[in-house]
Parts: sequence; C-alpha cells; structure tokens
Amino acid sequence: MLPKRLHARMARARDLDDSARKLLAALEVDAAEALRASPVRAEQTTTVARSTLVLRDGLSARAVVIHPQPSGREETGALISRSAWTWLQSRLSPCLVDPGVGSVRSVNDLEPRGLVAPLQVSESTVRFLDAQQGTHLLVLPLLDSDSVLRGAVSIALRNLACVGAGFRGLVDWSASWTGTLPAATELLLRHAPVGAESVDADALLPVIGAATRPLFTTLHRVARSRTTVLLQGEPGVGKSRLARWVHAMSSRRDGPFVAAHLHQFTPELLPGALFGWKKGAHSGATADHPGLLGEASNGTLFLDEVDRMPISTQDRLLELLESKVYRPLSGRVQNANVRIIVGTNRDLEQLAAEGQFRRDLLDRIADVAVILPPLRERRDEIAAWSRYMARHAAQDDGFSGTVEWGPGALQRLEAHHWPRNLRGLHRCVRRAWMLAADGSSVDPVVIGLAAVEQALALGFVGYIPPTVAASPGPEATEPSAPPDLQSAILAVAAAWNEANDARPEPLPFHWGEAVGAAIVHGAIRRAGNRAAGLRSLGLGSWVRSGNSKKISDRATRAWTRLLTDLDTLPTDGSSS
Repeated sequence: MLPKRLHARMARARDLDDSARKLLAALEVDAAEALRASPVRAEQTTTVARSTLVLRDGLSARAVVIHPQPSGREETGALISRSAWTWLQSRLSPCLVDPGVGSVRSVNDLEPRGLVAPLQVSESTVRFLDAQQGTHLLVLPLLDSDSVLRGAVSIALRNLACVGAGFRGLVDWSASWTGTLPAATELLLRHAPVGAESVDADALLPVIGAATRPLFTTLHRVARSRTTVLLQGEPGVGKSRLARWVHAMSSRRDGPFVAAHLHQFTPELLPGALFGWKKGAHSGATADHPGLLGEASNGTLFLDEVDRMPISTQDRLLELLESKVYRPLSGRVQNANVRIIVGTNRDLEQLAAEGQFRRDLLDRIADVAVILPPLRERRDEIAAWSRYMARHAAQDDGFSGTVEWGPGALQRLEAHHWPRNLRGLHRCVRRAWMLAADGSSVDPVVIGLAAVEQALALGFVGYIPPTVAASPGPEATEPSAPPDLQSAILAVAAAWNEANDARPEPLPFHWGEAVGAAIVHGAIRRAGNRAAGLRSLGLGSWVRSGNSKKISDRATRAWTRLLTDLDTLPTDGSSS
C-alpha cells in the first residue's frame, strides 16, 4: 500500500505535474535514507541527484516531470533511456542503468556484466547524468491496477565506487516500492497528461493515438504468450512494425524475427520456402534448406499477406498451428518452436465465405485479431509521427542539430488524405526534410509549409480528394459538361513523358497496361460492387461467364502493384 501521507498528498494534488512532483520528492527522500543505511563499496556515500517521471499513453511519452524543477532548457529532454524502457516492457521489473560499463541489469545483479544482447544506452541519458554528476539511473516501472506498463520513474544516483557493480541497499527498497507504485500510478492517471513530446520514445512504436491505444494495450498483455495474432489493415498502416514490437515484448525477444511477405512467392514455390526441403527434394535442391520456419526457430515468424496463400498450403499451416509439427519437402516430421503472427490487408471473413480461405484456419489464426485503422482515422498521430520521422531523416543524413516545423506545415500534413498511410507520410516527410535542409549546415533546420507543399507535389505521394464546389445559384441551371476524354488521355501520356524526363531511368513501359486495370478498379469502386462496375464498362459477358472475380482481382493486383512500385521507385536517383 502507498504510505498514507503520500496517498493523501497525491489525492489532493491539483494536476498531474503537482501529483508527480509529490511522488518524486517522496521517492528521493526514501531512497537517500535507504542508501545511507546500507553498506556500499569502499564506504563511499551515494547521493541522489534528480528524478524523472515519464508517463505514457500506451507507449508514447505524453508527460515528463523532473524533480527538482529544471533551471535550464538543456535538462528538459532527459528521459529514461531506450534500453531501460525496453527492459521494463519485457520484464516489468526495476533495472539499473550503468553507462560507465554500458549495461542495463536488475538491481539485485551485483556482477559487473552487461546484457547478453547489449542495449545501447541513449546519449540523452549520458548527458543528463553528466549534468547532474551522476553515475547510474535507477528505473522503476509505473504499472496500473491491471499490470499494464504506463510509464516509469528514473532516479539519478552518484557513486563512483559502484560503477560496474550493484547497489546492495536498493534491492529490498526497490522491491517494496514496486509493490506500492501501482496505487500511485492510478492517482497519476486521474489527471489529463500535459503534452510533452518524447525525444527518446520507443523505437518500434514511438507514437500512440486515441484510436490505437486500446489495441496496443491489448497486444501488450498477450505478447508474452504463444497466442497467434492476426493483424489486419490497409497497406502501410504499420503491421510489420507492430509484429516486430510484439516479438520484442515476448519471451522470444532474444530469438530471431523473420518476416515473410507471401506476395514474393509463387504458389508452387511457397511450400518449400515456408517449410524447407531436404537435399534432392526437387531439381536444384543441392543442399538442405531450413525454410522460413527453420530460420525463425525459437523466435517469431510473421506471415504477411496470408490471403495470398493457396488452399493446399493453408492445409499445412493449419496442421502446424494445431499440432506444432511440420514436414519439410522429402523430409521427416519436425517440431515447430515458433510463434506465428499473421498479417493481411484483405477481409478474410469475405474470402472464407467465398471459399478462398479456410474457415477453420481463420478461426485458428484469429486467437487475437487486431484491425489497425488507416492514418486518415488517426489524425491526432500525424504531427507526432512527422516529428519522429523528420528527426530520423536528419540523423540518417548525419545532421546532429535541431529540426523544427514552421507555421502551418504540420497542419498541412494533418489535412492530407494519406491513402498509403505511414508509408506515404514517411516518404513525404523525408522529402520535406531534404528540401528544407538543402545540404546546408544551418541549425536549426525549419521545415516550412512551402517545403511540405513541394514534397506533396513531388511524384505520387497520395490521392488528394477533389474539392467539392459550392452549389450553383438559380441562374446556373445547365448541367456540367462531360469530361473531355481525349484531353484526359493526352494528359496521362504527357504526365508519363514528363516523369520520364525527370528520372534517371525511364518508367517500365509495361506499366502502361495498368491504366486499363485502373479503369476497371475505379469502375468497381464507383459502382459499389463488382458486377455493376463491370457492366458499366460494357463487360457484362464477364459477369455472365463467371469470370468477374478473376478479372477484378487481376485489375486490383495490377493497380496495387503499380502504386507500390511508384512509391518505392527513386525519383532523383537515390532511395527515399
């Protein structure tokens, strides 16, 4: 239980900042007393310099409180390190960050060794400790009543004799506070967070919005199990990123993470690629191949675009999930020690109803089913994602200064439609950064509205919804003229040739076939169903012959492939 006096003081706090400072002050005093009463190496005194509280909605930092209140701007960005946050996510227990030896370990681990898989201690943590003349950070998790990680408290300590060793006096103290902090966390969560952007946010999920927070909270709870997870959503919403995060939060985090994008395999090659083969299984099999399952052993296998898996391979996947065994081509039955995460951008329920996806397999992979909403339904995340992407674009270009956003720039990004979701936003932000930096060494670099507009206009970034004009007055009674089809076709040809002039290599000419696919695809979307769309194009014979689905799927694949290729093709000779 939380000490009565502290509970009463936090309950009377007027806001989150006041409540957090009362908690941090109590922790500092109590930690100092515990350290004074315990023996340390060489009997040197351990001092408590400063403490920091980071409260997160899901995983994204939303409130930062430092005690005592910082006197300068250089101290306001001091959060817990990425390595400590990764520790808390996977273990939900206190840890001690020791930058002197580059380690993050349990507070009761007194041996001077780092992690088996070393985690990088962030530069902000080192700068913070240097400013306070500290040597260590003690980090405690803030868990709510459901044992969900909602934030952390870090306390800066100084004791040169304990570099590379543990603090014996912190073992029992941290254990007692870990048991009482959930009550404090509930009191903190009563207040609305003060918006403070994290400069050291989670590397895999740096931004959590109102629409995605419940999804990630659920996945955080099931990540440690072996449960199969189904991730659904439009292309570019972040399914691969989320799958990697689930793996990092699981007990298999030290094992491999293997992502298999099934569109890369033909139906004939997929079984061998997935399950592996023995030498001589087919022509060209000159050696044993472990397959994706073998490569992901003791880890996680992410099967993206599972809707492309043929029925025969679906049978084998179902057997794997139910019996935990599989058979390589021409090989013996093997045990499967792997966690499966499945991704798709299509409606598997509809595919199952149409007989294209096994219903029993769908029931099996949907133990936990999550639908990631598109970015246009997560507009509260766009500004934070843009800041995060711009910082990383600057770092990739070797820029160590500050990146700022000019008036109206982030609002322009928030107003965009983003049909390609985070993928399209990332491309646009990187372009805007390059346009704003322009190879100069000015600090800070300000990404203005003009740079954003130019980035949106460069190449195919996303579909901008047409502007709906105001209703005409009574005098405007004549119907609008039909579109000039000849001019539209010539405009497409001119755009194609202009794009070729701006590229180091011409566009593949066979992409022109996708124009017809776009017409089919657009007609179906406009009509609302496949049959009506095809009939509007004079293709009723396809509907009568039963080939309507095959034709529409072929058109959709061709159009999607063209958009994907255009999105990944460099426009200036370099990858973006």
